[in-house]
Amino acid sequence: MELLDRRKLLISLSNPDMSIDYLVSISGTIETQDFTEEMTRLSGTADYLRSIEVLVHYVPDRLILDDGSINEYFNYYQENMPKQIEELGINLLGDFNNELVPRWIKIFLTVQNTQKEKIKELSFFDSQPNFENCNLLSSIRDRT
Repeated sequence: MELLDRRKLLISLSNPDMSIDYLVSISGTIETQDFTEEMTRLSGTADYLRSIEVLVHYVPDRLILDDGSINEYFNYYQENMPKQIEELGINLLGDFNNELVPRWIKIFLTVQNTQKEKIKELSFFDSQPNFENCNLLSSIRDRT
């Protein structure tokens, strides 16, 4: 599946009220059994990647995400996991930015091994120029 086809999995809808800032939080899990060099480096042993917890917070602008599309989008990565977890985060950020063009976005990835031990956390962030709403953003619990 090419980049544009992958991005088409994220279906957007019109924001019902662009005049206010509000926070949308979406979470999901990408399950995979793919062996990766990344996991070997992180855990120190040959292991199989079990799951990646994904948490997305965004402040919509003109578009919001259709809730039903996120599962199919995450399922894409079950079969097409990048070689590095950082690449996955960069892809997610790029896809959400391209399809939703949010005012503000932050994506958290938590990598777990087969024993459900947390072995790596990553966060990716972007915002439109001049976006500020400290009160709204302070409602997000920091994961680190």
